[in-house]
Order: sequence, then structure tokens, then C-alpha cells
Amino acid sequence: VILVGSDFDRNIFGGYLVDGFMKIPGDLSIYTSRTDKALRMSRRVFRRQRLGQDWDENTTPPTVAEYLRKTDNLVIIDVTDAEESDAGNGHAYFRKSPWASSDILMTLKYNLRPEQRGLITNGDWPVWNFPENYLERLREALTQVNLSLSNN
Repeated sequence: VILVGSDFDRNIFGGYLVDGFMKIPGDLSIYTSRTDKALRMSRRVFRRQRLGQDWDENTTPPTVAEYLRKTDNLVIIDVTDAEESDAGNGHAYFRKSPWASSDILMTLKYNLRPEQRGLITNGDWPVWNFPENYLERLREALTQVNLSLSNN
């Protein structure tokens, strides 16, 4: 399951996790963005953090951070630094950002983990980010899983 720009209440989602939600999907990827203006407005209206907003290391409770570190099949990917992720109101990054859409499509096609797709983390924080050299890293990863691409 892949959630992109999800306007779901983060606290309700946390309750679902406690109730065993992760026993249902094989893997769950949540794409987030700090520049998503639609989710920023939704947060103002509902006064609750949205699932698709960025996950700040300084404001996330330690128990939640530890859960994220230990749960291999739940992946959070911050697209804030991806090319064109803030185009328009920042909510359509799946369509507007070639990096975000490539990452999602390569996940679906090759079932690669974030580090295999060229994403990085900032130390111990379990949120994946797009490095400046993402395209080169992705190209290298793809040539390893699909040798026919290495000739192009």
C-alpha cells in the first residue's frame, strides 16, 4: 500500500497501528512533504497533524520514533527535497515531481527498499529523503536489478 499526500489524521492512524493495522498490508509506504499547502490548510481546519505532512524528529514522540525504527514494512518518505515536489500547491508531487513518481514506480515494479532506490536517512531518524544525486543513485540501483539497462 502506498499513501501519497494523505489527508488522514495522524493520531487516528497511530491508533490503527496500535490495534494491529500492519498485519494487513505486506508493506506500507507513506509519502510526506513539508511544502504540501493543501495538507497545511487541512491541519488548520481540523487542528490535527495530517499523515502526509512531514514527520519532524523534534516533535514526534519517542515511542512513535522507536516504532518506526523497528517496523521494517512501514516506510516514510519525505519528498520535500525531490525535484519539483513543491510545484503548484505542493500536493500533486506524484504527478509533478519526476523523482517522486520514479521512486513510486520503481517500488511497484522492482519492490526495492528505500536504500536500494537511492534514498537516504539522516542518521538515526527513520524517515527517508531524496539526496541531491538521487537520479544517479537510482540509475545505479536499476542497472543492478535489470542488467539490460546498463547498456543504455
